[in-house]
Amino acid sequence: MSGFHGRIVYAGHRSDIANSPEVAGSAVIGDAGFVIDERATGYDVHVDGDGVVVRAGPVAARSSDPLAADALVNPWPVALAAIAAGGLRQSGTSRWQASHDVVVYVDRLGTAVAGVAPVRDPRLAFTFGDWSDVAGVPQPMRIVRLRGGVQDAAFQIDRLDVYRDSRTTQSPQSETARSVSEHGDSPAAAITATARDDAQAEFPWRLVLSLFGMLALGTALVAWWQRDAFTMRLCARIAHDPRGWRSSSCAAYVDADGVLLHEGNRYRVGPQFIARAVEVQHSALFVRISAPGVTKAIVLPRRLPRVAVRRTPPRASVAGLSLIETLVSMAFFATVIIAGIYPALIVVTNADAVAAHKRAALVAVSNALTDEELASAYGPAAPVGTTSTSVDGMTVTVDVSASAVAGARDIKATAVDSRGRVLATLATTVGPPVPPPGSTPPPVPPGAPPATGAPPATPTPTPPSTSPTPTPGGPFGMDGYR
Repeated sequence: MSGFHGRIVYAGHRSDIANSPEVAGSAVIGDAGFVIDERATGYDVHVDGDGVVVRAGPVAARSSDPLAADALVNPWPVALAAIAAGGLRQSGTSRWQASHDVVVYVDRLGTAVAGVAPVRDPRLAFTFGDWSDVAGVPQPMRIVRLRGGVQDAAFQIDRLDVYRDSRTTQSPQSETARSVSEHGDSPAAAITATARDDAQAEFPWRLVLSLFGMLALGTALVAWWQRDAFTMRLCARIAHDPRGWRSSSCAAYVDADGVLLHEGNRYRVGPQFIARAVEVQHSALFVRISAPGVTKAIVLPRRLPRVAVRRTPPRASVAGLSLIETLVSMAFFATVIIAGIYPALIVVTNADAVAAHKRAALVAVSNALTDEELASAYGPAAPVGTTSTSVDGMTVTVDVSASAVAGARDIKATAVDSRGRVLATLATTVGPPVPPPGSTPPPVPPGAPPATGAPPATPTPTPPSTSPTPTPGGPFGMDGYR
């Protein structure tokens, strides 16, 4: 990658959003720096050493950080230009400071770029994967954007062509093959030399641990399959050891089948103890049976004492667990509980807490959106601006802006936790405000036409009446008609 000059033409899309549109882009890397142009439906992105400009119709957004645009699909040319310019300074085991205020991170061996991050925004980072060699230059086909260590977006490069400049006379393979002394302070030579030294000094821990694990597993399997032989050998070894034995206070009797009944358990001791005064001694894990006249004592694994023994047929054999087997079983059960069930319960508990936090954030955002809708529904004009409130450790931000519809307002409510992660977002659009209910309309000036726009009413003359009119007079007050 050192000293690369040329042009990269590509097409990609955002892979974490279904049915996302394809974006076509091109990048030119030379001595004067780099220029990236991406074109998509509804917006254009222009990136160079001075910053980034995103244009959507008549609106343009600018930033001084080349990696700050969320709409940028392929930030890899920015890192390639920084590496090609040279002057890398190692500031850590896998961290290299490059030009353009970009930090390049390499893998453990130092032979591949793992990601980049801008110096101005430490919360922003990019990781690369699915590398492909195009015209002798490694190109990532999958890019993931991180914010605060959490995946924020993922991009997939669908098509990519590299046109190298004729001034680039050496391939990356020849650059790697050269010695450090020939390159001087070249970053490619320093990375290659560091990788070679790490590969020579690395101890094969993974291989050693794998062999040790296989050996331990094989030993455990053989010990479990041959547990009876190991137990009998251990019993024979401690048969003549009187230390730790305690005489049993209960009477012991060996029946004609050579079976001793002790603590509710049946022990097969053999015919040499039939009709003899048997002495039973026991320790925490073993039982020792001896008798006068018998030169050799028998040591057997001790079984758990039984409080009540159920009567069984004479010829039925009862196979119980020894104390050692019981302890091993309990240890295995405890291991399963601690290593399997307890972590699962912790995960479920954390999941419930996360779901409750999300639900509380959604309720807080819904309440804030409803309050803002009511506040913007009445009055002379809905205000615009941004307000923030703190609710249960969350920051609820309400942004009211002018909508594309005349007089309308776009309202967006967002809940963010203490780490800066967005928990819930709701948005809506409200129409122009109306006068509050019950308010009186403004007074009409004298002589002004009505609000409805109708002309004033003209008085209509009353026609003369044709009916007879009575005149006073006469004996009954009705002298005649006129």
